[in-house]
Amino acid sequence: MVERGDVAIVTLRSEKVPSLPKGLPTPAQPTDYAVLIARKQWQKVAQASANPADLLIVEGFPTLDPRFSGITVLATNTTTAACSRLSASASRRRRGERPRRGT
Repeated sequence: MVERGDVAIVTLRSEKVPSLPKGLPTPAQPTDYAVLIARKQWQKVAQASANPADLLIVEGFPTLDPRFSGITVLATNTTTAACSRLSASASRRRRGERPRRGT
């Protein structure tokens, strides 16, 4: 992760290919991503993302930017799996629902 001004840049490499529908080609090589995250969003997940057992979850707009190899993603929403579970658990408590196992 590199911070440049008001942006955190996270580089990722996708090497695992999910099972694809029959007829779609399998990617020939890994895909590199440069994920651009606004500093305000990054500060909310920076500590949690340091945990190697946690997953960074990014929603955003994919684009091609000549400054980066691969695909550039402009993040619109960023969280981690652990933060998402905590948020869902708190939401269920506010609604008066019983907690689910494992949360």
